[in-house]
Amino acid sequence: MSMLTVDDVAKRWRCCRLTVISYIKKGKLKSFKIGPQYRIREKWVEEFENNFYQPDDKN
Repeated sequence: MSMLTVDDVAKRWRCCRLTVISYIKKGKLKSFKIGPQYRIREKWVEEFENNFYQPDDKN
């Protein structure tokens, strides 16, 4: 089971880390905290991508 950080997800989605944190705080992206840092299971990222996220393919 692969765990990702907020920075890992932001890099994957080519977005700012605050965007990822916003999705977490709104309850759209599942996560848990270890100390002050969020951890996100890769499975949860894939679920989010299938349900909500539409990457910008213009680049």
